Parts: sequence; C-alpha cells; structure tokens
Amino acid sequence: MWLHIAGFFNLLPCPVCGEGDGGGCGLLCPECRAELPLIPPDAPHCPGCGGVPDGLLAMCRACMSCGGRPWQDAATVMEYRDEGARYMKRFKSGHAPELARPLGFLAAEKIRQLGWRADMIVPVPLRFMRRWRRLYNQSALFGERVGAELGIPCREVLTKLPGGEKQAGLSRSRRLRNRIRFEVRDPGAVRGGNIILVDDIFTTGSTLAAAAKALRKAGAETVYVLSGARTPLHYANSVPKRNPAPTASGIDKLSSKCSSQLKSSSSAAATTPSAPPSNTCHG
Repeated sequence: MWLHIAGFFNLLPCPVCGEGDGGGCGLLCPECRAELPLIPPDAPHCPGCGGVPDGLLAMCRACMSCGGRPWQDAATVMEYRDEGARYMKRFKSGHAPELARPLGFLAAEKIRQLGWRADMIVPVPLRFMRRWRRLYNQSALFGERVGAELGIPCREVLTKLPGGEKQAGLSRSRRLRNRIRFEVRDPGAVRGGNIILVDDIFTTGSTLAAAAKALRKAGAETVYVLSGARTPLHYANSVPKRNPAPTASGIDKLSSKCSSQLKSSSSAAATTPSAPPSNTCHG
C-alpha cells in the first residue's frame, strides 16, 4: 500500500533529476535511464571485466594482457563515460548514497540474466579514514542494494592490509604493479561458498584481483565480480608504443647524415699516418 501511495504522489522521485517518476521507489526515470551508457543484460560480455568484448574472442584484449583473472565471471552495469561517469562520481564522492538503490536494481537485472548462483555478497572495503571522510563505503551500499533485490546477504568480511599506494591517480602500469593485499576476517563465513565480490568502478581490476585471491585463499568455492561501471580500457595503453616508420623526408635526412659521416671518416683515415708494423708476436 505504501508503494502505491508513494508512486501516486511521486514521493521518491528519480534521484538523478529529482523530478522524474522513480516508480515511487527512488529508481531512475525512463529519461535518465536512457542517458546512461548501460550495457544490456543480454549483450555479450567479457568474463574478465564485464565489458563488451573488443574483438572476436570472448575476453577483451585488455583482460587477456593481464594473464587471466582469479574469478569465474564478471559483470558491470554501465561504461564509465559521459553520464555514466557523472553518475558514479556523484555516488562515490558527491554525498549521494541514494544512487545506490537504482544501481543495485540495474545490477540485479543483469545477475538474473546471467544466472549467477551466490550465497553471499562481499564488498571491497575502504580504509577507515577514507570511509570517515566519505561518510559511507559506496561499494558496501551498492552491495547491500543488490543483496536486497536478490535476497542474498551482504557481509563486509574483507579487511585491507597496510601497504600499497592509493589507486586513484595512478597510471595503468602502476596500478597493475601496486601491491594491494586483503584478508578475510572470518574464513568460515566464505568457506565453500559462492561469492559475488562488489566494487564501484572497474579500472584495471588489480584491487578486485587482490580481494578475489584473499577470498579463494579463505576457501571460497566460486568468486564472481560485479562493478557499477567499467572504465574503457584501451589495449594500446597496455603495450609499448612503437616508433613511427620514417617518412620520405626522414629517409633523405638519414641518408645525408650517413653520407657526411662516411666522408668525415674517410678524410680522417687519409690524414692519419699508418702505424709501423709491430715485431711483437702475440701467438
């Protein structure tokens, strides 16, 4: 009855525009949902990051360059660009926890489509000071809403260990080399279970990889990875850049330089007196 009243008076409007019809539940209105770069639930996806594959293979080239992932499958709600990037930035750093509800609703749609069977949802933890500054852990809020939609408990069983740099602001290569470690506070809670590991934004996947390894080490049977958005990863950024082929003018300059060097070498050889023969035997 409450939902019918809320929907009739639009008491919980769309949290993005603040005016559109959120169905009385604080979900996205059709207009705001259409502006997000959502990845369709039934679209082919890379099992390494959840994004759309960029080639003929099932896994995208960025994930293949990482040498595999320590999880069974991955899913993401949207691409981290345009309105998707603005949505996630506001949710993460704009003090807008209400955005967790529609994000969790969209993620639950995707998980149902993929047919994942999970016993628990585990969010990536935040350090105490970062959580204190933000007032909440956005990954935990996201995981709680997904769990509420699917009827799966969400538990914060991971602890981040000291060491490693802050991922934000690092280049792709430094993110991949960054030493991040987690541990499971209660291994018995995850032992033998199927876990959905949740994070807000998937960039290189190094943080999620460290968390997934900790869960597997604690005895988790299967680990899935869910993210709110995936940063577009360009394979060109993960391989060394090659020097461009020389142009015709460049070849002419190189030839001229080589010719001048040969002439100077010949002149030096002609003006330098030859050394007298040595009588020393080096046999």
